[in-house]
Amino acid sequence: MDLTEFEEMEKKIEEYLGVKIDDLREEILRKALIIDVDYCRKVHLSICGKGDYSISIIQSGAQIENYGGGFSYEFSMITPWDVNGFESVHYIGNSIYIDVDINEEFFEEELLYEALNSAINGYCGKFEDEFKEFVIEFNEYIMKKEGE
Repeated sequence: MDLTEFEEMEKKIEEYLGVKIDDLREEILRKALIIDVDYCRKVHLSICGKGDYSISIIQSGAQIENYGGGFSYEFSMITPWDVNGFESVHYIGNSIYIDVDINEEFFEEELLYEALNSAINGYCGKFEDEFKEFVIEFNEYIMKKEGE
């Protein structure tokens, strides 16, 4: 699949949900990025119809009611250490983290903010892979629904 095909898929999602794809990515990332990850939890995107979606955090394996045969997708929770460029950040105590490569200190909120901005700009391979998979699967869902 080339870039143009993928961009067309993203455009279909924007039209279907009534939200820009970058805004959807950011909204999901804001839910997914956390310092103390509980890997038993996931970010759940539920799409019930045109323009109707919700994003929540759920327990992995939870039974999700899928009213009306909508579309569901689960994203993994991520930590700042999943984001490229944050691998050398370590906790030193009192909600303070240090990037040992550049000797810069962060408070927890600053670390989350910086990691979120990097992830939004596409520097989190784990999330990017899942988001691409979501785009492909949801487009297949839309095409199937349009064919009915």
